[in-house]
Amino acid sequence: MRTLSIPVAAAVSAAFLGSCGEPVGHNLAPPLFNFTNGPASPGPNIIRSATMFAVFHADNRRGVSAVYGTDVVQLCLGNVAFDVVSLQEITVPQEAGRFIDLIQGAAVTASVWPFTAFDCTLFLNTAPLATGLVDLVNTDNDLLVFLRDNTNANAFGFTAQGTLTRPSGARAHVNSVSKVVWDGLDGSRIFKATDVINVR
Repeated sequence: MRTLSIPVAAAVSAAFLGSCGEPVGHNLAPPLFNFTNGPASPGPNIIRSATMFAVFHADNRRGVSAVYGTDVVQLCLGNVAFDVVSLQEITVPQEAGRFIDLIQGAAVTASVWPFTAFDCTLFLNTAPLATGLVDLVNTDNDLLVFLRDNTNANAFGFTAQGTLTRPSGARAHVNSVSKVVWDGLDGSRIFKATDVINVR
């Protein structure tokens, strides 16, 4: 789940080197600080900000699921809150509408469950296999690929790793991997799909 991202910081700085107390290049026009005097052929634009993020991940082969980025029990009770993570978004001027996203979160809320359906009745009446915090990295090669004409095969997915706590108090190491590559047209051609949740 991706929500509106809000830039949290932006800074521009300049420095002049001097020799014997005399500035070098003192006859040069100062930078304008408004991006109008950049290169003639603009390259990718990079925006770093923060965003809320949560995802439900199911491993049908192992019969388990995981929720990252929110306390799903509280969510099912109507208390909606999502973790805030770092977002780097790249736009490519030559490819209008293409957004390349990198999301990174440390200490992201995590829970692992002994079923594969997103069902609040199950979340509220079943003990989780483990809960705690993980480090999460999510990438998307073309976020809105389905909204524009293109020839891209879009790659997206995430990894999550951390040491959680079982209801008994024992530790459980969790490693989740979800990777998908599809045709970018209607999603009907999945080239590769990996959904693995290991709990040890």
